[in-house]
Amino acid sequence: MRPGIPFSLKKAERVRQMRRQHPDLALADLAALVGEDPEHVRLALATLRTWNPKAPRRLLNVTDAAREFVRRHALPGEPVWATVDRLFASIASIASRR
Repeated sequence: MRPGIPFSLKKAERVRQMRRQHPDLALADLAALVGEDPEHVRLALATLRTWNPKAPRRLLNVTDAAREFVRRHALPGEPVWATVDRLFASIASIASRR
């Protein structure tokens, strides 16, 4: 459940945008820039998603046919990510021989 934000969604988005632009800015300084209480700013940032360049997992949207293809080629007990890695490695190997 998301916390309630005591100011407009437009202002909350402004706070989030400023946090993205200035990630090292202290919460109190950010609150002073927008003229809000630091606790209110903290609530606005509580739902902010930040990009992690070293995320260990990613989402890959594929068609149902592609998902079934991966499932058919999975080894017994093999996780989906390992199957996809193995299939991509096979494709890369075939492509490099051309």
